[in-house]
Amino acid sequence: MNVYQEKYIALKKQFEQSKGDSGSVTALYDFKERLEECEEIEAKEVLVNVYDLLNYKKDAYDLLSSIGDLSDIKIKKRLGKMKEYAENWRNDFAIPKPKTEEDIQKEKEMLAELGIPTFKYHPNPLSTGAFEISKEGVTCDCCGKTTEIYYEAPFYAVEGIDYLCPACIASGKAAEKFDGSFQDDYSVDGGVKDAKKLDELIHRTP
Repeated sequence: MNVYQEKYIALKKQFEQSKGDSGSVTALYDFKERLEECEEIEAKEVLVNVYDLLNYKKDAYDLLSSIGDLSDIKIKKRLGKMKEYAENWRNDFAIPKPKTEEDIQKEKEMLAELGIPTFKYHPNPLSTGAFEISKEGVTCDCCGKTTEIYYEAPFYAVEGIDYLCPACIASGKAAEKFDGSFQDDYSVDGGVKDAKKLDELIHRTP
C-alpha cells in the first residue's frame, strides 16, 4: 500500500463516519487537487477513487479508461460498472466543494454590487441559476421597470408571468400583485410550521 492509498483510506473513513460533513468533503477536495497535480501512476489510480467518491463519475471513468490495464479482468469489470454512471450521471451529481468564509463574503459583495437583495432561504440565486442576466434587459411584469437580472422560473399564479425583478420578489410585491407563490403546495406541505417563515419562503424567495 502506497502513501496515496493510505491517505485515501483515512479520508474515506472520515467522510463516511462524519456522513459527509463539510470538513471531510473539504479534505477530499484538497487531496483531489494535490493528486491532479501529480504525474505518478499511483497518484492517478487513487484519484480515480477520489473522483468516484465525490460523484465525479465521468471523470473517474475517463481517467481509469486512460490509465487502466484493459487486459486486467478486474479493471474491465470495473469500467463496465462505471460506464453507465459516466454516460447517465456524468459529473452532474458531484458533491460540491464547501465554501470558505472568504468565498461567502465575496459572493455577498458581488450580489450587493449587482443590486440583488438578500434572500434568507436562497442566499445565492445567481449560482443556482434562479436568476438570469441579460445585457439588453427585460421588463419586470410587476413594476414595469427594465432589469438586467430577472427571474423566469416557476411562479404559481393564475396570470401568466414572464419576468420578475429581484426587488419585486424580495419585497413581496410580485406575490401580492399576482396573488402568486414561488413554491407549490406539495413542496411545503407538512414542512414549515412557522407562519412568518412560510410566508417568506412562499412569497419572497425565488
